[in-house]
Order: sequence, then structure tokens, then C-alpha cells
Amino acid sequence: LRAYPAYDAAKIDALRKKEYGRLDQSSAPSVYLDYTGGSLYAEHAQLEAFTDLLKASVLGNPHSINPTSQASDALVEAAREAVAEHFHAAGEYEVIFSQNASNAVKLVGENYPFHGGALLLLSDNHNSVNGLREYAKLAGAAVR
Repeated sequence: LRAYPAYDAAKIDALRKKEYGRLDQSSAPSVYLDYTGGSLYAEHAQLEAFTDLLKASVLGNPHSINPTSQASDALVEAAREAVAEHFHAAGEYEVIFSQNASNAVKLVGENYPFHGGALLLLSDNHNSVNGLREYAKLAGAAVR
């Protein structure tokens, strides 16, 4: 913090207390650093807001046409639009939700037109990314 005096640690401390207080409620206070696999939820900004939504709504399968399903579909589409807007990609790209990173990479591998091109990989990748090699090879692409 000394290197960044404008960084307001008091705000971070207040946010931790309000949204992530459970980290300090155990006999051994914790620091959570595994944001590559999943992050902690914020108690007020996420959990309470989501709980309030569930209490006030009847939501069905978003792939059906009944009113409860249409309500779910509207929420999914609003989330898609919010993600696209956040990345300044509205109208230019399609936002696709997947189960996890491995599933997302698999979708890319199954659908990307590798024909005649090349797949360039880093020397150190997540196993899911390494799996793209097989899709590229099957399509006749060079893998480097």
C-alpha cells in the first residue's frame, strides 16, 4: 500500500467486512486467492440480491414458452446484453454462457473453422486449451 498511497485501504477493509465478513468469522481469519477456479460471492451485492429475485419471482426453464420460462429467458437475455455492453461488443459478438472454462474451450474446438489455418499455442496452457490441438489437427490445421 505504501507504493500506492492513493489506494484507499479503508474502502477495501469496509468492502471485506460488508461483503466477505465470513472470512474473518472463523477461528483462523482467511485470505481467499483462488480466483482462477471460482470466486467468493459477495453477501449483499450478490447473495441477497439473488435471494430477493428468487423470493419475488417464479422462474421456469428458459427454453420453454410458458410465462415463468419467458421471465427466465428475459433475465438470461438481459445478462447477455450486460456482458456484451461491458466488453463494448454489443451487436458485434454473440455472448454464449457455458458450464465452465473447459466447456467453453470445447465449444470453440468443435465449432472453430481451423481449415487451412494454424493453431498457435503457448508453451504453458490449461489442459482444456491443449485439447484444441486435436480439433485443429482433425481439420488439417498446423499446430505450433
